[in-house]
Amino acid sequence: MKLFLYSSYLLAPEHRDAMSRLVGKAPQDITYAAIQHATDVEPDSSSWVLASSDSVCIRREQIEVIDLQQWRDDRDGLREKLASKDVIWVCGGNGFYLRWILRVTGADEIIRELVRAGTVYAGWSAGAIMAGPTLQYFDAVEDLTVVPEVYDDGLNLTNTVVLPHMDLADFAEAMLQINNQLRQAGFATAPLTEAQALMIDGEKQELLWRSGRAISRPGKQPICYVGWQFGCSRSGYHVAADRLDRCDFVNQVGAYQWSASLSSTPAGS
Repeated sequence: MKLFLYSSYLLAPEHRDAMSRLVGKAPQDITYAAIQHATDVEPDSSSWVLASSDSVCIRREQIEVIDLQQWRDDRDGLREKLASKDVIWVCGGNGFYLRWILRVTGADEIIRELVRAGTVYAGWSAGAIMAGPTLQYFDAVEDLTVVPEVYDDGLNLTNTVVLPHMDLADFAEAMLQINNQLRQAGFATAPLTEAQALMIDGEKQELLWRSGRAISRPGKQPICYVGWQFGCSRSGYHVAADRLDRCDFVNQVGAYQWSASLSSTPAGS
C-alpha cells in the first residue's frame, strides 16, 4: 500500500514532489478525491481548508471534493468515484467526527479496498492519524461533543500511528503524552513536526523533512523555528535541530525512537 502522511495543513513543495513520485505522475497530472469532513465541525476552517488544497495541487481542477453524505445510499457509485482518482486525500480537523462519517457512509471499507488495490492514500493531521490502527487516547485533543457516535479504530492501512503537530505549542505536550500511552500499549508511533512527512510504499517507510520555519495553522503557534535533520542508530531516531527558540519536547527522546527499520531521507532526494 502507498501512503503519504503529514502534519501541517500546508504541504511543502518538496513533499508534493515526493508524493508525485509515490503516485508515479507529474504533480500537475495527479487527480485527488478530497475528503474534508473532519472540518465540518471546526469553526472558521474555510480559509485554511482552501489554503491546504492550494498547497497540494498545481491546478484547482485536479481536486474534487467528495461529500460522503451525498453518496450514503450509493456505495457502488462512491467506489467508482473514488477509484477514478489517483489519490484519496483526507484532511485534518476532528478525527472522531471524520471516523464517524467514514463508518456510517461505508467509505472506510471502500477506502481500504481501493488503497489495497493501488490507490494512494494521503492525509494530514487527523487524516494522517486515520490511516493507522487506532484513535485511542486522541480524545484528549478532540471535542467529542460534536461527534454523533464515537469509534476509536482507524483505517488500519498501516500499523504505525502518526502523531502530528509535535512542534506546535497548543499540541506538543498532549501529543507527547498520547505517544507515550500508545507506545506503552504496544503501538508503533511516528511523531511528526510541521516540517515532516511519512511516506510508505509497501514495506518501505521514509521519514521526509524540509528545512525552514515550522508552519502552523492560523491561531496555532509553533514552539520553535527549526530545520529538522535526523540520524539513525540501532536504538532508533535521534533529533537534532539547527535552531531552537524553545523546544523542550526534543529532549524527550522516547518520542522519537522510531523503529530502526525506518529510513530518513531529505524530501528532495
